[in-house]
Amino acid sequence: IRVGWSTPPDTGGAGQTEPITSYRLVHFNGTANATVFEGVCAPCSLLVNFSAASAAYQVFWVWASNQVGMGQSAATAQNQAIAAPSSPPALNASVSWPRRVSLRWLPP
Repeated sequence: IRVGWSTPPDTGGAGQTEPITSYRLVHFNGTANATVFEGVCAPCSLLVNFSAASAAYQVFWVWASNQVGMGQSAATAQNQAIAAPSSPPALNASVSWPRRVSLRWLPP
């Protein structure tokens, strides 16, 4: 799953902009939370690898920090896990030319 975000519109400064000093991305895999990323980037785009078989769904939270501390998390992002498709039914292979094979199958 690719998870991305950009700098929040309010970085916490009273009338001025306080720079973001870091972000924290936390991933819930259905059984436990794990911090996936802590660092500085804007905009951020991270590829998170996980086993789709490990949970029915995946949940992500992102927090931004400035020199005062960590803010509230962004809206929770959830992704419904999907299963890999089954093999194509009624697969048929035939030689159509020398060094060429044609494959045909029924839609699932």
